[in-house]
Amino acid sequence: IAPERFVAFVFDDIHLTSGDLAQVRKAADQHIENMVPTDRLAIYSISGEVSQDFTDDRARLHAVLARIRPAIMVRVGALNDVDQRVLTSLANLKAVAKRMSAVPGQRTVVLVSPGFNTLSPLYRDAIDAIVEQAIRSKVIISSLDARGLYTDPRFSAAPSGGRSLTSMYMASSLMSELAGGTGGTLFENSNGFEEGFRRLAA
Repeated sequence: IAPERFVAFVFDDIHLTSGDLAQVRKAADQHIENMVPTDRLAIYSISGEVSQDFTDDRARLHAVLARIRPAIMVRVGALNDVDQRVLTSLANLKAVAKRMSAVPGQRTVVLVSPGFNTLSPLYRDAIDAIVEQAIRSKVIISSLDARGLYTDPRFSAAPSGGRSLTSMYMASSLMSELAGGTGGTLFENSNGFEEGFRRLAA
């Protein structure tokens, strides 16, 4: 059976927390189990540490998914500079979009991330370059917000880490812009991650 749909999951292992990663990884594992014969899936981490090109081998995909670790570049003492972490994330995301140009059929990138603030003018050219590369490569970039259902810290008994709803929406601005600029979808403010993967990879 000839493959028709090529989907790349890009996990933001630079910004994902261990709690967020556990939830989205479980949902991604379920998505792998539900793949149809015409699907091909690739898995990349935004740090570049994990890379699995397109395959329909479920066992291999599960194994690669298990290798992704949260906040990797900070954990190993690299990229302690916030700007450098963001620029590395953007450069690697562009590289995935470029790599997708070589595959036939329907091409979709699903960015799995809690978001990160990209409102500084320093990042403008890099963001524009991702959208331009995706358009040239005929790639749709959709995003799954790994933070799940938003709760307003003012009304939550749980520790918020000082994050306001405004800061949470600011962090998702990149995911929204990439989806809007490439014809994709942003799945956010929901804990239904299995449905999110199903919808974005369709």
